[in-house]
Amino acid sequence: MSSTQGIQTASEIQLNYMKLLITQLKNQNPLDPLSNDQMASQLAQFAQLSQLESMNSNFAETLAFSTFSYANSLIGKEVSYLRQNGSTGALEKQWGEVGEVYGVDGENVLVLDRQNLGLEEVADSLIGKKVLFHTATGAVMDGIVHDVQKDINGPNALVMQNGDAIYFEDVIAESLINQDVSFVSLNEESGALEDKTCTVSEVYKDANGESVLVVGNFLELKDVLSIKN
Repeated sequence: MSSTQGIQTASEIQLNYMKLLITQLKNQNPLDPLSNDQMASQLAQFAQLSQLESMNSNFAETLAFSTFSYANSLIGKEVSYLRQNGSTGALEKQWGEVGEVYGVDGENVLVLDRQNLGLEEVADSLIGKKVLFHTATGAVMDGIVHDVQKDINGPNALVMQNGDAIYFEDVIAESLINQDVSFVSLNEESGALEDKTCTVSEVYKDANGESVLVVGNFLELKDVLSIKN
């Protein structure tokens, strides 16, 4: 069975060489000693390798800082990207405003169109999705949304496949985290209403005890297609 060893750094190679050199000096033949010029040449090569390793490390840190700074400069700007249409599966070009930037596993992630929504604003997009809810007895159940019940004030309940109406206060909104939801948004530039799709990232309760969905789109910097000035 073969094993794969990690790549050694210059300092590790130099340390191992010094250990080997000490062993050789202890056991060398007095009549045929090691060449001082050869040892000096090898030590000089290791010193150069250490310097290059340090330069590469500094360059990587500088590049990472510059990239993060550039990502932060996009906050407040609109960027375009490709997103898969949940219905057709086709890739569509979309625009979104960068609200914040954070790092994940060495990548700069842009948070687009971050906003807070009520369940009534995304209810139609929940049709066909599985949600968790509380029953009248307090038990937790799940089911597939079949329709949305509406009154004169708009949506007020989800109608499940068995016909039961689950009012929004009984829906466990946390079950929607990491799911895509759609809603109608006002395009401030054109003044027109347009459909938007975002991912639910977290849920909290407002002062009235109603669930609020925090939604947004998460985009790696490398996936930005263009920037609108």
